[in-house]
Amino acid sequence: VQVKTNRTRSKFWLVGEHARRLKAESHIYVLVNLLDAAGSFEAWVVPSVSLAPLVKKQDARASTWWYVEQADLESFREAWHTFSPGSSAGSPDSSS
Repeated sequence: VQVKTNRTRSKFWLVGEHARRLKAESHIYVLVNLLDAAGSFEAWVVPSVSLAPLVKKQDARASTWWYVEQADLESFREAWHTFSPGSSAGSPDSSS
């Protein structure tokens, strides 16, 4: 499990270049937006096999940023069932 956290609500997460290449059924990203000081949060639980093709690259003046956008991940919002025994890690909705 790899957790990426934004201190406030955001529409993207920085993931690093490796996220494009790392694809394993056992590797899952939990992308978190913290909402307040009381500890409220929202989360997207995304298998790496699903996240890898969604990674985008942004070249800046002195660096390169690798990121995923929330809009591409909505089917994985609060997908905690991904951790359930027998779940299909590549599927955002294994309950159907």
